[in-house]
Amino acid sequence: MTFYFWNVPLSRIGIWFGMSKSTIWHWVTALSVALWGIVKDMVASQVKSTSVFIDEKWIKIKGRWYDWFVAVDAGTGLPVMDHLLHHQTKWACRWFLVKMMRHGISPKTIMTDGLTGYASAISSVFTKARHLSCIFHHQQGITTWVKKNLKNLEEKDQRSIKRKMKKITQTTDTRTLNRRLARLEKENLEGKWGIEPWLKTMKRNLKRLLPAIRPNKYPTTNNEIERFFKKFQRFYKTRNGFGSIESAKQQLMFFLVMYFFTVEANSGQAPIEKIIPEAKQMPFYQILNDPVR
Repeated sequence: MTFYFWNVPLSRIGIWFGMSKSTIWHWVTALSVALWGIVKDMVASQVKSTSVFIDEKWIKIKGRWYDWFVAVDAGTGLPVMDHLLHHQTKWACRWFLVKMMRHGISPKTIMTDGLTGYASAISSVFTKARHLSCIFHHQQGITTWVKKNLKNLEEKDQRSIKRKMKKITQTTDTRTLNRRLARLEKENLEGKWGIEPWLKTMKRNLKRLLPAIRPNKYPTTNNEIERFFKKFQRFYKTRNGFGSIESAKQQLMFFLVMYFFTVEANSGQAPIEKIIPEAKQMPFYQILNDPVR
């Protein structure tokens, strides 16, 4: 399991163990599926998830793109819910939130990356939860929007407009933000830049951005889930997609089990230790992280 997690091909592991790669695969996936149910229950019993980050990761299955929805607890940085869906519509967002609710997760705050579908989904499923937008993704989205919609302008003008759009949220004062937004609207009318659709969307999303701008207890970015997906990307990139839905689900379970129990180089601890410090005494933990000893 450790070899495969660190991207050693199954065929090579099979040669080392004197087994076929299909046998190695069955060993790895069977144990992963068996363990994931136990690990998931451990997390559910230990993590309250009063504040969560939600994001999606594209993965390819049999030549078709799917979305892996994941919710990460803001306090511990641990994934508390995941689900594989084949689109990012508002109904997909709502279904994922329903899965969270059925699993006993009732967050007070939910931060998303700006996917439109969450606006109605969160207000329908978690009526009392506060919906926040990630400042980092908001700023990142400006670059994408300008590149796509202002292609008719010169590059220096694009950079100037983009800088002004990003500057709106680069403050902790609400009045300053509103003044900058009003000034940009006026300049847009005078210069005829054509950013009216972005301004309209910005105003609609403002209530979800303001809590992250003001100095308070709310998170400003969903960096925790970005770090989680970065580790998944290392695991996923050498696989170039999965052969079937069933195979994909098994590999996602495998990744999650290994993610929880693999010691991180920076901290010297495995993520599972954040909620169960005595996990380092488990034989599974020890054999994964120090098999020679």
